[in-house]
Amino acid sequence: MALIPFSKKKEGISLHFYNNDEPDDWTMKLARIKPLLSFTGPTEQVMGIGSVNELCKILIELCCSGEKVLKIRHLILEGHGNEFGFSIGKDKITLETFHKYSFHFLSLMPLFTRDAVITLDQCETGNEEELLKMVSNAFGGVTVKAYTGETRVIRPNAPGKWVTCVLNKCSS
Repeated sequence: MALIPFSKKKEGISLHFYNNDEPDDWTMKLARIKPLLSFTGPTEQVMGIGSVNELCKILIELCCSGEKVLKIRHLILEGHGNEFGFSIGKDKITLETFHKYSFHFLSLMPLFTRDAVITLDQCETGNEEELLKMVSNAFGGVTVKAYTGETRVIRPNAPGKWVTCVLNKCSS
């Protein structure tokens, strides 16, 4: 787990999660991450996540349990993806399964800044633009970014492009 300070010019925290198919007790993860967050400026915290439900619990607790409500400016979800979708821990999010998780995503919408970015750092996820639009809409119109090729973790110079979607519009 590493703490990386960000510029204090923008409000909001930046959180980075990677897939962990064997989830720990989310309260234990929260106990590890909470003391490391700076409530006076943005930070990035990297930790494993086991499911959509676990992600929601951690984000709500992190953002809503302090003196003031924290807003998320950048959320990075790193893990396994393909041309059909992406993973959050053991949960696979595709066009066919999105409905199972949309309520979870909608519950997180108030936690994000108006200019928030969600980066899906997972192989080939950028090929499914309709799914990226659905994610953007579910989170209230945040920017969603994903790569069309293998991610830089797998192959740093892999062919592909970043796709960016906001609401019902995508560009690359």
